[in-house]
Amino acid sequence: MRNWLQTLAYRFQRFMCGRYGVDVLSKHLNIAALVLVLLSLFVPFLYPLSLAVLAWSTFRVYSKNSYSRMRERDAYLRFIYKLRKRKNLLKSRLRDRKTHRFYKCPGCREYLRVPKGRGKVYITCPKCRYEIVRKT
Repeated sequence: MRNWLQTLAYRFQRFMCGRYGVDVLSKHLNIAALVLVLLSLFVPFLYPLSLAVLAWSTFRVYSKNSYSRMRERDAYLRFIYKLRKRKNLLKSRLRDRKTHRFYKCPGCREYLRVPKGRGKVYITCPKCRYEIVRKT
């Protein structure tokens, strides 16, 4: 029995050699497919969508085109990074709304945090060195 399991593990290892494997995007696609399957209990037309998401995830895991899969993963991670950055910005704006004002730099579109109640101030963007004058 043990020899059979070792042979099976070896064959699977040989099969996966050169394939992309599981990454963050594949894991999140599997979770999304599971959520869609659970939601399809209440909304039946979501079931084919859940199967399509699961098929895409499986295709990504067994693909030998690593370059394309890495590009897909990198695009997904950039998207997630933007969402997290926006969430953190909203969280800090909500937390500091009584003591600070937030302005958007016209040069680089970065948000700048300035203390309230200082009157007219010169603000220099630390990223692009653009100077603006605002009333706090």
